Amino acid sequence: MPAYGRMIHDFCERLGIERVAAVVGNSMGGFVATEAVTERPERFERLVLVSAAGISLAEAKGRRFEAAARTIKAAAPFLAGDRDVWLNRPLGRRLAFGRVAREPEKLRPELLAEQVRPGLDSDGLVDAVVSMVGYDTRQRLTEIEIPTLIVWGLSDRIVPVEAALGYQRLIPRSRLEIFERTGHVPQLERPRRFNSLLDEFLEEEPAEIGGRDDATVA
Repeated sequence: MPAYGRMIHDFCERLGIERVAAVVGNSMGGFVATEAVTERPERFERLVLVSAAGISLAEAKGRRFEAAARTIKAAAPFLAGDRDVWLNRPLGRRLAFGRVAREPEKLRPELLAEQVRPGLDSDGLVDAVVSMVGYDTRQRLTEIEIPTLIVWGLSDRIVPVEAALGYQRLIPRSRLEIFERTGHVPQLERPRRFNSLLDEFLEEEPAEIGGRDDATVA
């Protein structure tokens, strides 16, 4: 996980980016984002965590293999067989992505394919999953001082919504937004609301962004 965090900094340095307006991460991407922010907080102005992995896996402890299995199980239908069959039929999307999105049959096949194919075809897939399990950053989350928006799906079956409460509790200047009837990918399932919320967050003055008591469910 530290290497993934450094990768963000290496990427910024290659592009000559000294200051980042916001880093946004979903699932493992959220875990990576917190790693980058805690390593070099001066680089980022804001942080957005979307159904972020991390807390639920760290708290698993004795249940760590169960947590890893839950993540892998969500991708299992794509590890064998004709993936197009799962993508092009509503029932196939329901079976393959039922743990990822609350209503996957409503999502476009090419959008779903774009989310999974690069990762599942990567040689580093298993190593990436294993690297998350048991890696605990909870103590360092309290050091995050930049405004943070936490977005979660109430029906998330991969990273339970309890983890959202954990992030809000640990990150001082955080605001929590929980989407009803939404799974693990709010940015895909509720794009209009998510994009509007993100735009609003980026436009707010830092002083306007409150602390741990800010939470909305809608």
